[in-house]
Amino acid sequence: MMMSTARIGFVRRYSGGFARDAVFEQYLRDPVKMIVIPVTTERVFIYHKHTKDFLNEHSWLIRLETWLTGKAGNVWSKLNASPKSYNKKIVSGVNRLLMNIPWTENSLKTIPGDNYLLKRVSKKDGPCGEEAETKLTLKEYLSSKVPLRTKPVNVYYPGKIITESAVIAELRTLCEQGLQYHRKQALLCLLGIPLTIPIILIPIIPNVPGFYLTYRAYCNLKAYLGAKHLKRIMDTHTPELKFQDFDAYDKIWSGETNYATQKEKLLLNDENLPKILELLEIPEIKFDLHKVVQQETARLHDERQ
Repeated sequence: MMMSTARIGFVRRYSGGFARDAVFEQYLRDPVKMIVIPVTTERVFIYHKHTKDFLNEHSWLIRLETWLTGKAGNVWSKLNASPKSYNKKIVSGVNRLLMNIPWTENSLKTIPGDNYLLKRVSKKDGPCGEEAETKLTLKEYLSSKVPLRTKPVNVYYPGKIITESAVIAELRTLCEQGLQYHRKQALLCLLGIPLTIPIILIPIIPNVPGFYLTYRAYCNLKAYLGAKHLKRIMDTHTPELKFQDFDAYDKIWSGETNYATQKEKLLLNDENLPKILELLEIPEIKFDLHKVVQQETARLHDERQ
């Protein structure tokens, strides 16, 4: 098995029932990172996690998106809490549609577009040429007249289940398939929106199809931009991806089949999912990962029939 980093011994400290080694401590402090979550012995969920202070707030487009998604979230919450029967039917119908959307979209949506995050760069500063870390927008980064070096992005994965080379192959597949699929889906949604305009002329009926297609166009665009950014990272190695595995993450998967097996098998399940969410401190993607388990369980069941 190909491994990217040497194992580092445990320190005698515990938190939440998990022993922490040096890589685990680094993971918890890391403000920008990718997390690899094996789904089956042939598929993985990639989660790009970053702290809010790396969001490019200089961009009016990003500020507008943040405001619009916040407003849309409030409207959806009110609709979800409504006691009216027709609102309950709308919510139920939309949720069924959302659960059938391929989970790879949720993965790509976590990868920000190239202009969404500030670049972590090192540049020579001072008379002695010391390197200092700073954050730059994409525009500032591209227009810089001094040598810049982007900080690597750490990719955390369970090395006992999947090799570094397999992770790289999955990243490549995710971005290449995502570019093709989500560009097409975004265009289809945009073409469908005008067809729902006649519904607006009926005051008592909300234009649910129009709202849904608009939302789906937005989601597909986000996934497309994520795939585009990931492909650029893979092609240019900017920033460089640095692969890290750590023992606590490996132990969650103890007893599971290695990624490279002849027959595809489900690895992520309702039993180990809560442990993964707790260990990696990623409760925000609980719904996404439950959807992954549901879809992959159904797919594998259907393929064996």
